Amino acid sequence: DVHDHQIEMDGPELDAITIEEVKIEVPKYIKAVVFVPGNTEPHEQKLTTVMSTLTEIVKVEGPIHLDELARRYASAHEKTRVGRRILDVVKRGAKQCINNGVFIEKAGFFATQEQFENVSIRDRSDEGLPTTKAEFISADEIKACAKLITSESGEMPMDELVKAVSGVFGFKRTGPDLYEKIIDALIDV
Repeated sequence: DVHDHQIEMDGPELDAITIEEVKIEVPKYIKAVVFVPGNTEPHEQKLTTVMSTLTEIVKVEGPIHLDELARRYASAHEKTRVGRRILDVVKRGAKQCINNGVFIEKAGFFATQEQFENVSIRDRSDEGLPTTKAEFISADEIKACAKLITSESGEMPMDELVKAVSGVFGFKRTGPDLYEKIIDALIDV
């Protein structure tokens, strides 16, 4: 009868193995809390005040995107919006900080030399927009995260690595903007 065949296998019997999922935890994202005393408008501050305020912010949050840097500068003056004049003074102050060797700029992100050499990988799960926007995560932080993941878990397909990076950053899902940002950073490795 055709249906009574049994398949015989040579060799050891194989058991299913369970692969433990590696959970990588990184520090939470910390926003700089800076306060500039007085009632001088943010765009009317002396350049030295602008520079020292930006330096304090960068020391806590570097690498930090220009737009976030401007937002923290405005917040240090108890302002909720960043207008053209505030953005202009932040750009001037940042340029002077770069010229003075206080911090450096790389692809629109500001950090100290040390911060770019040893990039902090940060969990953004407690943050909201705009800090969680893909464009505000530096390629350096993405590359550092991918390196940490592969050192802990080994090599993996790009799609899995992108999702793992996203997960370490504290995102529950990887939207198209974040996916593209991570891919672009990793292809550039």
